[in-house]
Amino acid sequence: MGNFYLTVNLHAKYPPGWFSMHAVDGFKKKLLSEAKSMAQDPFPPVALEVVLDDERQEIEKVREMRGTSGKTGKPRDAAVPPVAPIAGKADAAEPAWQRDNVNWVNAVSKAHAANLTGLAFSVGGIRSATFNLGVLQALAELKLLHRIDYLSTVSGGGYIGGWLAAWTKRLESFGEVQKRLATNRVHQIDDKEPPPIRFLRVLATT
Repeated sequence: MGNFYLTVNLHAKYPPGWFSMHAVDGFKKKLLSEAKSMAQDPFPPVALEVVLDDERQEIEKVREMRGTSGKTGKPRDAAVPPVAPIAGKADAAEPAWQRDNVNWVNAVSKAHAANLTGLAFSVGGIRSATFNLGVLQALAELKLLHRIDYLSTVSGGGYIGGWLAAWTKRLESFGEVQKRLATNRVHQIDDKEPPPIRFLRVLATT
């Protein structure tokens, strides 16, 4: 009843067509406002060297939390850049911007000095997950798992990657996960393993 009363009073006050004209005008203003805000992009493109350097700094923070900061081993030499195919220049080497961009050169140099380490798990379904479980257990046994900076997974490798991330989140300690993954915690005679590992093995046989 209140809405009907308001509508009748508004139409009595304003002439016919007023609402449609002003609605269109308001819509145009809104479109112009949105176009202007899009032109002033709040998230402008970021240079790749900035992303790489920010990522390296984040990794350094993670290393400090897990107690591996500063324990990077001997720094690797900078990788030899591949020959980049450029139209009309069959013998072209790396693009000029990679040589002349000081920020890029510094970011890459620092990344090499940090001696970053990655681990990749590939496809293969649930069987890939159980195979890669053995890789994780071997690294844990050698106390090397906590030195991994990057974990890249695809398809079946994603099972074990997600499983490892979930277990770490539940225990809130990657060091504890490494301890429980170590094979010296497995009672071979009784065939006892930590529940998350046993769960994964059971699913792998279904």
